[in-house]
Amino acid sequence: MKKTTLLIFLFLMPVFLSNLAKATEVMIATSISYADFVVASVASSKIGTYPYFVEKHLTTETLNEILASNPSKVYIIGGPAVISEESENLLKAKLGKDKVIRIWGMTRYGTSNEVAKYFWPEGSEKAILVWDLPDLPYVNFDVSQMVIAAAEEAQNEGIPLLLIPFTHLPKDTAETLEELGVKEVKIYGNVHAKVFNDLEKLNISYEVMKGEPIKIVETIQAKIRERLNQAKPLVIAAVANWQEGLVVRAAPGGVSLLVFSEDEIPNVVEKVGNIIQTGNVTKILITGKPELAEKIYNALIKTGVNESVPVIWVTGKHLRVLKEIHEQVRETIQNIVQAREAKIQQIRERLAEKLQLYRSRCEEVSKRIREILVTNPLPTIQLIFNESGEMYQRCIQARNYEIAQTQLQVLGHLEKLAEWKLPELEKFRKERIERES
Repeated sequence: MKKTTLLIFLFLMPVFLSNLAKATEVMIATSISYADFVVASVASSKIGTYPYFVEKHLTTETLNEILASNPSKVYIIGGPAVISEESENLLKAKLGKDKVIRIWGMTRYGTSNEVAKYFWPEGSEKAILVWDLPDLPYVNFDVSQMVIAAAEEAQNEGIPLLLIPFTHLPKDTAETLEELGVKEVKIYGNVHAKVFNDLEKLNISYEVMKGEPIKIVETIQAKIRERLNQAKPLVIAAVANWQEGLVVRAAPGGVSLLVFSEDEIPNVVEKVGNIIQTGNVTKILITGKPELAEKIYNALIKTGVNESVPVIWVTGKHLRVLKEIHEQVRETIQNIVQAREAKIQQIRERLAEKLQLYRSRCEEVSKRIREILVTNPLPTIQLIFNESGEMYQRCIQARNYEIAQTQLQVLGHLEKLAEWKLPELEKFRKERIERES
């Protein structure tokens, strides 16, 4: 029987969040830079959260959507430079400060480390390393697409994604790999030989893919499509900028095709035909630049693809596109959440060890904050110190790893916040950036 083909115009149709689970975890990342959102998308796919693509200051629309989802927890991925303290404080005022957790580093490399450690408490024998440019005021489009493709690979494998400079393996990244228990990594990008030497010192084996970033993108996506042995959505993005490329990462475990021009449409139609022959494509979601997306949609309809697989054109603002994609893959997300809960039950012993580790680290971070206060007795530092004392007590008294982990994250956030905000702590900030980079 012919399946109904849907054409969805999101500017005409509201997104109804009342159909979602009664309470869910939510993740937000910046629209200023692709790096934080890419890292967040891998973590959100792993635990079944909803990633929001936000500006530095939360808009009323975004805030209302977050509140309407009745979140049990909100993760802010990235520092105050990309998502403001005002936005964080607003969420805390609406939801309670214990429900809002900021996870970040001083650099994009540092943020990827913190995200990996937080969302993989059970560890991971594998990880993906991808070369990325440092924090700059401009975006290299080709590099951004390589990082996005690497994120797709990480999502499909359920493993951490770590961003690294091409010159070496940063000290913090090495420590993250050790903490996670990583034994094997895939490396994407033209990195220096020192990266390999650093990995060998850690007894970590590696597989590397070098070449021009766009060629690496094509190779990664081809490999993912070859391994399409489970039912998944296919997301086709008409890409004119890096933001549209990011949208494909909203479908957890989905397989994507990026289309940059009208000339590529015949080739895309052929690829889609080959992919759906596997029988494992649940639906085709088309998004991105409206004019190009419409042409892709029409070309697929003309071939009759919709007779075997639903073809859905999703258009509108990035926020609404992301939410609608998640509506379309809700069953996949529910399966991820259930699998995560089962996994936690299986690794209780490992998490008990983590509890002791987090308590010990809370002690270390609290000590560093006290040292900062002694050398810099400023009112702002005193306020941070007062809050850190409360978090420290809650950490060492915690009876499960998740509470201790959360308090450790808050303590680390307070420490970095002091370093980031106060000129007097420039020395500490530079030392942290050196470790991350």
